[in-house]
Amino acid sequence: MLQTDICIIGAGPAGMAIASEFAGRSTDICVIESGGLSEDSKIEALSEGENSGEYPVNVASRKRYFGGATNIWGGNSAPYDPIDFENRPYVPKAQWPFPFSELQKYFPRAYEFCGLKTAQDEPGAWDENSPDYQDRSIFINGDKVRTKIFKRRRLRFGKRFRSLFQSGSPNLKLYTHSTALRLEVSRNARHVERALIGSIDGKRYNIAAKVFVLAAGIENPRILLLSNDIQTEGLGNKYDNVGRYFMRHFNILSGILITRPPYRNLSLYRLSTYREPVGVHSVHPFAGFQISEAVQREEQILNFVAFLTPLFHLSPSESGEAHIFRHALRLRKSAGMQTNGPWSLTQKAGLRILEWLRYLQGPRFYAIRNFVEQAPSRENRISLSRERDAFGLRRLQVQWAIGEQEKRTMEIAQQHLGRAFLEAGLGRLETDLPPYQSAWPHYLAHASHFMGTTRMSDNPQDGVVDENSRMHSVDNLYIAGGSVLPVGGACMVTYNLIALALRLADHLKQRVQ
Repeated sequence: MLQTDICIIGAGPAGMAIASEFAGRSTDICVIESGGLSEDSKIEALSEGENSGEYPVNVASRKRYFGGATNIWGGNSAPYDPIDFENRPYVPKAQWPFPFSELQKYFPRAYEFCGLKTAQDEPGAWDENSPDYQDRSIFINGDKVRTKIFKRRRLRFGKRFRSLFQSGSPNLKLYTHSTALRLEVSRNARHVERALIGSIDGKRYNIAAKVFVLAAGIENPRILLLSNDIQTEGLGNKYDNVGRYFMRHFNILSGILITRPPYRNLSLYRLSTYREPVGVHSVHPFAGFQISEAVQREEQILNFVAFLTPLFHLSPSESGEAHIFRHALRLRKSAGMQTNGPWSLTQKAGLRILEWLRYLQGPRFYAIRNFVEQAPSRENRISLSRERDAFGLRRLQVQWAIGEQEKRTMEIAQQHLGRAFLEAGLGRLETDLPPYQSAWPHYLAHASHFMGTTRMSDNPQDGVVDENSRMHSVDNLYIAGGSVLPVGGACMVTYNLIALALRLADHLKQRVQ
């Protein structure tokens, strides 16, 4: 049996942020990673799961090797907004156990951890004062629609922090090809005594620690549900909250902005896709059009931000985007291209050439990509399926649906965006979203970030962990990562979960002392 002070399960962004804070200290840290230093198809197969909800969720989209999801992430970052921490009566269960100012203190450290700081940055600034932002920003009526600033750097944490574990700090130990199978607790289920670890080749061993930190993303609720104790159906699950309130950012295309002269440079508002090459050593600022907090409160809608994507950057082969292309073709009858029947390679190539030429000369066409907060719902959840993985353990089962509140937010946001674009002289917004009361086609449900399932709360009746990320009912078990987020907001997950992980690291430093 291995002995350590703190055992961190998961070498993704949250686990790595916590471990790095203890580098060079007297505290012994061991980090358990299911995969190795590179991708392995046999290990990745452990992430497969089932869907039982209205919309499919690709639970295997994450990565099981050193660095976790940062091995493939888009590198987009932005902080939460103050309204995300407000008690909004129209968004039940969307409360944090501490104020926005508490997390805001950790944004500068997360900013540096993500490699976003540049020589042009001013202390505390998020690019509003940079010349690049001022040159490319578009004046929008801030009372209704504001500009939200983001930054992009596709930093691969696995490569960046590898030396820290290999030779940089003797108190940090990394165990790869080691999957946490379950946590074993004391007789009263108030204390984790050891973690059972296994590898694909059949090896097993135990780790005993003073403190355990689950930082395994969507695997966090699964490990808890698999760790049965004598009193409940899952560790810390007295109130059946483990796995509940699963959220994703509702991320879909909704229509087209047809710009008019004089044509402005809208490149600041473009959200690139993960397929596009971006240097890992460079930082790129970009922005989105966000519905203001005043409008959110007045209309009682969720947080929302929209980005622009030039039409020729979209692929008609993607089912979730094909309707945008069909809509675009209807606008281009004057181009002499056939607009009905299957698209030939010539038609597809012709559309891209046409868009490229019009992008240079105008008018310019942009797809509207919407990024919508999801309201917490107990019915959206992670549970255990009957299927089993290579270890003989039950796989994940996901139940996820889009609520009427998310659809209504989309509908109202499009109206405000359309008016704002006209007032700013940008052009006309054409949208083809169905009414929010009707059924929406499945291809619109393209979302990414996994949140919730071990959420923060003031009390165990409403969540799984307290304000310090410690499980309500267990004295030495903490949880880190997106699963503790009680609110999604209109921001990127990784940056904010790193800020939370750094906050947890400070708490653990005091506890260990």
